[in-house]
Amino acid sequence: MIEGINISIIVPVWRGAVKFLPKLLDSVPANDDIEIIVVDNSKEPIARSDINSQRSFSLLYVTPERHAGGSRNEGIKAAQGKWIIFADADDYFTPDAFDIFYSHIDSDSDIIFTKPEGIYEDTGERSDRADQYIKLVHGFCTGEVSEEDLRLGFGTPWCKMIRRDLVVREKLRFDEIRASNDIYFSLTSGYYANKIEADDRTTYIVTVNRGSLTQHRDYEVIRARLEGKLHCNKFLKAHNLGYRQRSVMFALAEARNFGFSAFLRMAWMIIRAGQNPFVGWRNWMKTARVTEIKDKVDNKYIVR
Repeated sequence: MIEGINISIIVPVWRGAVKFLPKLLDSVPANDDIEIIVVDNSKEPIARSDINSQRSFSLLYVTPERHAGGSRNEGIKAAQGKWIIFADADDYFTPDAFDIFYSHIDSDSDIIFTKPEGIYEDTGERSDRADQYIKLVHGFCTGEVSEEDLRLGFGTPWCKMIRRDLVVREKLRFDEIRASNDIYFSLTSGYYANKIEADDRTTYIVTVNRGSLTQHRDYEVIRARLEGKLHCNKFLKAHNLGYRQRSVMFALAEARNFGFSAFLRMAWMIIRAGQNPFVGWRNWMKTARVTEIKDKVDNKYIVR
């Protein structure tokens, strides 16, 4: 750790998201104790000149097959700050985010959770993409959500200050898969944190746009999401938390859209992992219905 660096901000990026990156970079104050590490995983690597921002940052590279998870892992290796904050290239921080972060800079917690807000990038209208995380943080702060729910249920790396010593101590890493690369890191960091706290203020704006991976519904994305869930479920079972396993039924249902052979390949993934396919079956219909409604609302942003 370099003396004087308090915050390392790690940002994975690919060429399609470069146009959004300046807004994120410019939302970070130019303080000497903040370092920004941008890690590109594009097939055609981006140059510093492609990023239209005067903000100082480091630019690193990983091969495309390592995906955003590989970018984040490379960023972790380079980070020198006391705290690590992850951000996506198409999101940005609120104007008072770093005042909030600095108010916790001397905390003895391993993770400080804060609240996000969701918007549609093209219209600026509010999106419900962040609502589940808003409810978790607010609920924890008001005593309505348990510590376990916050630790293990906040499935993204953003909106958290994560002590770098925790990441180093537990050798925490992201899955290097096309989608859902962050859920295992989020689960394990929450599990291994010695102490957590939460701040019921908003620090981060998460956007919905057509280029976002969260809006992709192609087979490779569906397969990667299943792989990420299976990795999490294996960890949960190994740590006597089997009751928190994530349902894999929806992935099987989505696989049918790509033909019988795709369905069989995903079914074999589940069998090979020793996963009970009926885990979470009580919530499957509810999840399917909520997803159907949300996809109708976000239809123009979805890439199939």
